[in-house]
Amino acid sequence: MNLTLLVIVPLLTAAGILFCSGQRQVRTLSLFGAALQLALSFYLLAVYWQQSPTGPAMLFEYNYTW
Repeated sequence: MNLTLLVIVPLLTAAGILFCSGQRQVRTLSLFGAALQLALSFYLLAVYWQQSPTGPAMLFEYNYTW
């Protein structure tokens, strides 16, 4: 899983709120966005606990050539 999802989900939620017409829609969309963010965080935590070696290491890192 890419860590950028933890940044993209709130941005998409905020962009979606701009197109909501009522307070109930804003609250519902905010709830779904926050729940998705929380679920992604718990998933990352579970994967980290499974893959975590016995010493300090960088997990979930990506290297790109520029």
